[in-house]
Amino acid sequence: MQSSREYKSNPYLITLLIIGSFAVFIEVFSYIFYSSRILYLELLILIIIILSAPLVYRDAKKIDAGEAYSEQRTFRSLTWTPVSWGILVFIIWIIFFPVYLYKREEIYWRNISIEYHTLKTMERDITIQKQKQPPPSPSKAEYSENVGICPRCGTPYPLRMLERSKHCSRCGELLKKE
Repeated sequence: MQSSREYKSNPYLITLLIIGSFAVFIEVFSYIFYSSRILYLELLILIIIILSAPLVYRDAKKIDAGEAYSEQRTFRSLTWTPVSWGILVFIIWIIFFPVYLYKREEIYWRNISIEYHTLKTMERDITIQKQKQPPPSPSKAEYSENVGICPRCGTPYPLRMLERSKHCSRCGELLKKE
């Protein structure tokens, strides 16, 4: 059984990571080598951090982050809720934003595997229930007077049926003309 959901990356988050990383690199480079700070880059980095937190929150909510687990664990990022991801990205963007993007696919598949497992279990239960009930045998009145009987299950069948099928429709036994 295939899931109807497919994993898709979020291009907005990837774009923010690229622009933010580039801005941080230029800022650090200029401070180390020129001992100067660039105000516009600092402002750009701040805007990226402020934009990233709600975007990560919405994205984590969309992929059901933390839904597969009943409790949140400190050192297990797969258990963190969307609120936790948003706050951590806002506080320490340089660490947790790349970590979120790295773990995003694993979070997605961990949560969909729970959904997939549930659907598979339901499908198995339905199949077992269907197998328990044998198909009803047709009544003798449905057939013409030329009636044969299956040697295994006793199901009546018209002899003209042997022209189309050589096997019993109920149990699959090979039928013979009597």
